[in-house]
Amino acid sequence: MSAAPHLLLEVEQDNDRLVSEPLDQCRFCHCTEETACMILFREDERGHFRLARRIEDAVIATPCSWYAPGVCNAPECVEKLLLEFRGKVMLFDARGKRAL
Repeated sequence: MSAAPHLLLEVEQDNDRLVSEPLDQCRFCHCTEETACMILFREDERGHFRLARRIEDAVIATPCSWYAPGVCNAPECVEKLLLEFRGKVMLFDARGKRAL
């Protein structure tokens, strides 16, 4: 399924705006190349590495890098960028289930 032409134009305009913005810090978490975020990983029981939620669970910490102009590759920042790009907000019902 291809995207509608007006959506492609909107993406192109956003890319132009992002490229023109300075790359000195992430616009979500405000990290810089000198003060990079640390992305934490834990090892599961099968030896696969997963994102760690708490620093106590982490076995590896790696500094972030640039995912896109003005956005680092920390999972929270990439998620915020995707939500912003899609114009979506996740809503939950009273029982905590995601509403469609």
